[in-house]
Amino acid sequence: TIRFDVNGLSAKMKAEKGEKIVRATKNDFKVGDIVGITHKKVSPNDEFKIIKINSKNIKVVKINVPSGNIAGEIRVSPSLLVKK
Repeated sequence: TIRFDVNGLSAKMKAEKGEKIVRATKNDFKVGDIVGITHKKVSPNDEFKIIKINSKNIKVVKINVPSGNIAGEIRVSPSLLVKK
């Protein structure tokens, strides 16, 4: 709740603890794994294959590409990857 008056504003806030989110690390994956990417701009149906694991990021290439299209390599943070 936020209240405004002549002197300024006052607010009240409540925070609750939720479930702890377990983030994936690069050690959870290996080259050749099939993964998905959890990001708002990537379709949940897209599948990617891990081709290289770097110190901070993982390189993936899209494997379910329609015929006639070319898939590029993408560098992704391990916390966005989900094993399929």
